[in-house]
Amino acid sequence: MVEVSFHEVTKVFPNGTTAVDALTCTIADGEFMVLAGPSRCGKTTALRMVAGLGEGVARPEPLASRQLAGS
Repeated sequence: MVEVSFHEVTKVFPNGTTAVDALTCTIADGEFMVLAGPSRCGKTTALRMVAGLGEGVARPEPLASRQLAGS
């Protein structure tokens, strides 16, 4: 069973811009999740944190404990 969880995750870029501020959510196995919001509200930054993509975007700690399919 795979679960992605964020607990009060914040991402601030070096120039001081807060892209994600205290994001808390849990996405259960098989659940469909939609991130909706206005332009430049942090949707893409949050998804990049889940994927571990992008320079300067760190994976949140809870992601390290998830079980991947086949492992």
